[in-house]
Amino acid sequence: MAAGEAAPAAEVPPPPPPLGGAATERALEEAAASGTLSLAGRRLRSFPAAAARRWDLSDTTQAGETTPPRPQDTPPALRHAPSGG
Repeated sequence: MAAGEAAPAAEVPPPPPPLGGAATERALEEAAASGTLSLAGRRLRSFPAAAARRWDLSDTTQAGETTPPRPQDTPPALRHAPSGG
């Protein structure tokens, strides 16, 4: 490399894809800030396990209505989350 010449830029790998998609990631960020996790209308078939490990939502206590009420459909990461009580 000659004097005054800039070093070639190192290639930076792209960031990992959002956990469960950009909309889910945004919902998790909002939940961490507001204390309310709203997943209504997001058509989630499962809650991303990596998101459960990454985000501390243990103080997120507001729950919405489930239709039909099927507790067995609640993702394991949420069923076993510590309760605030």
